[in-house]
Amino acid sequence: MSFEKIGEPAKAILHNMESYHHSALLNDRLWIFSRKYKEQPLHNWGHRVSFCGGYSAYFDIESKSWSSKEEYPSISDDENLEEVLFMLNSNIFLLLYTQFGGINFERLLQWDIGERNWSAVKHFKVDESSNLSTKDAVTRSQLIVVKQHSQINNSILFISVVDEIIRIHELSIDQQYASVALLHDISIGDKFRMRTPVMAARCCDEVYIIGGIHGCGFRFDPKTWISFNLETKSADVIEIFTARYLDSQHVEKYQRKTHPLFLLSSAFLE
Repeated sequence: MSFEKIGEPAKAILHNMESYHHSALLNDRLWIFSRKYKEQPLHNWGHRVSFCGGYSAYFDIESKSWSSKEEYPSISDDENLEEVLFMLNSNIFLLLYTQFGGINFERLLQWDIGERNWSAVKHFKVDESSNLSTKDAVTRSQLIVVKQHSQINNSILFISVVDEIIRIHELSIDQQYASVALLHDISIGDKFRMRTPVMAARCCDEVYIIGGIHGCGFRFDPKTWISFNLETKSADVIEIFTARYLDSQHVEKYQRKTHPLFLLSSAFLE
């Protein structure tokens, strides 16, 4: 394996950049979207997001050059919104949801490459079961994009974590129509031990979840996974160093590029 430098650092070309960005690779262009710091005083919190306005730029892999920075306007000033960026059907999307007091899916935005702007998906339907409120308004929730093979089209999975419940959602997109449905929920108990999922990957009909435990800080546990079967709706714990998940036949079954070990590795790199 070898690495080759194909372009100059963004800061050397674009100047006056934010310190944090989202990124997405689409059609030989590496897009970046600035993330500004936004205070959340009602929740004694703060985060870095793109929906409050910023800029986009891209690196063209063929010409090995950076585009100019183009500003886009604020989409919302709601203090309690969070975002996740993902790709599906050769498009870039930004999903907005509430962060405190439970998960509520609010808006789905699609990146317009020509206009270099975010536009709302016109018909966005969310099943009531996908939203979950908590009694404690200061409870912070999170939403995780499930990494999946690029050949899976028209839908993508998300993991939401509210209190001690892991919930699996499916977002389906057909042109300007999109919907979110709840597939299943998993109560985090003594069986699963994992209290804080941080990443997930899909391989065939299995969803693999990995995370850790909060205590005096956060202890990441790469050896213990939760496996969820989309067909049987059953969940189990996997100790990844057991013979079942290390033998060559199991790895060959899914092939190197689709095996969850490699999908989760790509999540680390991102």
